[in-house]
Amino acid sequence: MRPPGNVPDERFQLFQRKGSAKWQMRFSIRGQGQLKRSLDTDDLREAQRRAEAIWYEATYRAQQGLTARAHTFESVAEEYIAQILREVERGERRADQGKSEGDPAVLRGVLRAEARGCRQRGRS
Repeated sequence: MRPPGNVPDERFQLFQRKGSAKWQMRFSIRGQGQLKRSLDTDDLREAQRRAEAIWYEATYRAQQGLTARAHTFESVAEEYIAQILREVERGERRADQGKSEGDPAVLRGVLRAEARGCRQRGRS
């Protein structure tokens, strides 16, 4: 790993992995740990511009009480399915609700269809 190309105020660090010309960034958000992202460019000036945008978005999300990392639709859907099944196990939902609302195969099919529809409408 090459030594980081630091931004003067130390909000984030830029670096290049050994054997790669593409710039990466790393930074920390209090309570959320360190985040690392590829900036998909070998141009330092463009890497700094992209890093600024990513850092501002992540810190804004954290200030709003959201996680700094964006979550995929699929990961949120899987979390929802798991939550329903836990509620059925604990007796907080009726078992038939777990089958109709939490049947993983059914829910995954419905959620995938909805995600496809959103992408086709340009709302991914």
